[in-house]
Amino acid sequence: EIGKAAFCYCESLETLKLPSTLKSIGEFAFAKMDALKSLEIPEGVVTLPRGLFFDSQSLDSVTLPKSLTTIKEIAFCSNAMLKELRVPDSVTTIEEHGIGYLAHWDLDAQEYMFDGLQEEYLITGMKNSVAQQYADQNHIAFRALEDIEEHSTISVLGTSTYTGAPIEPEV
Repeated sequence: EIGKAAFCYCESLETLKLPSTLKSIGEFAFAKMDALKSLEIPEGVVTLPRGLFFDSQSLDSVTLPKSLTTIKEIAFCSNAMLKELRVPDSVTTIEEHGIGYLAHWDLDAQEYMFDGLQEEYLITGMKNSVAQQYADQNHIAFRALEDIEEHSTISVLGTSTYTGAPIEPEV
């Protein structure tokens, strides 16, 4: 287990390798890590807690496990360099402001104040998934993995080569 705020404010830590046996991560564990660029969450982790990567400005790549079911509020919030997040279809819950928002802590109000959506943010996932529903409800760009895979295949029909959507052979 990684405890609550375990690496919070580790501003010069650039790399981190999580153990494959990891099952649980505490709130804000990787928040405000200004030098961390990428992280792979291991299989077995089912929940990304509140504020997990809050305000980690250099983070530009996160690999999520197929075991993941829940992304809590502000897990991916105020990550300036993170422009795309691939959400596995195992995810059944993404809480409000869980992905793609900008926010800051208001000392007077003692709460997070939301400043809108990150610019040029993209969520990728399966069609009709919770990820697509979240993206649609929050006006965040969404790209279906089926579309990516469909348009990156090459079909060979006779002596012709075609890249793109499937076509019927000529009769």
